[in-house]
Amino acid sequence: MRIAIYGRNIESSGIGQITALVKLLEQSGASLLIEEQYATLLQGHVPFATAPAVFRSGQLKRGEADFLLSIGGDGTILDTVTIVRDSGIPVLGINTGRLGFLSSVARDDMAEAILRLRQKRFLINERTLLHVDAGKPYFGDTSYALNELMVHRKESPSLIAIQVWVDQVFVNAYWADGLVIATPTGSTGYSLSCGGPIVDPQAGTFIITPIATHNLTVRPLVIPDTKHVKVKVDARYGHYTAGMDARYVQIDPGDELLVSRELFRFNLIQFEQEEFFPTIREKLKWGLDTRN
Repeated sequence: MRIAIYGRNIESSGIGQITALVKLLEQSGASLLIEEQYATLLQGHVPFATAPAVFRSGQLKRGEADFLLSIGGDGTILDTVTIVRDSGIPVLGINTGRLGFLSSVARDDMAEAILRLRQKRFLINERTLLHVDAGKPYFGDTSYALNELMVHRKESPSLIAIQVWVDQVFVNAYWADGLVIATPTGSTGYSLSCGGPIVDPQAGTFIITPIATHNLTVRPLVIPDTKHVKVKVDARYGHYTAGMDARYVQIDPGDELLVSRELFRFNLIQFEQEEFFPTIREKLKWGLDTRN
């Protein structure tokens, strides 16, 4: 079993958890492969029985690992999208963060999770990615996102006018702070905080959610992910910011962003007990209603 490992950082409070995870993996006979920068962070903090191999971020290729373990929260999972790319390598999140919609394995469940990986007792949950084409290499060769594309006013306190078309049909000019176009996975992220709906991860949809829109009758819109969305900010407002899974760039005035479904998907490891609706109840504390 070949296991790649990635994390953003290492905190003193999490060293024990990471050390325990490495020990479990080594005891299982796994061959370890650590992302280069994360390996540097682990030096002197986490002991390895045998020095692990190292790989560079974005250069993990199909067949080099059976799984990738993401150590952190949901933001770390989003980073792995640009690490595994179109390799199809499944990702499992070990949660050292807070909420953990995607990064689902808690400290107390690590041993069971490793056992399930060895015994192949898991499901692959294929998650849709969205692709953005701007005619310029704003996001390099990773112009795709698991959660969302976000456009936002850059510096001015004024609202911006964001024009949106779906399959070349004009939808609306949103007078707002910005706009989120989310996948079903991203429906529990930024879109949700802006009033967007929660969507089952297996639904083939995009969610268009305005951010602090000035027109109160404007509401989030759910469309099939087979459609193409064009976004354009009125050039009179100058540069604006675009973000894909928290990777932010400055967009030139008048440039259009074309959003479509990416050709490949992101493979997220899911265990049998990790159903979507129970997870929603737990993470959003719906079950705290005393009537339940």
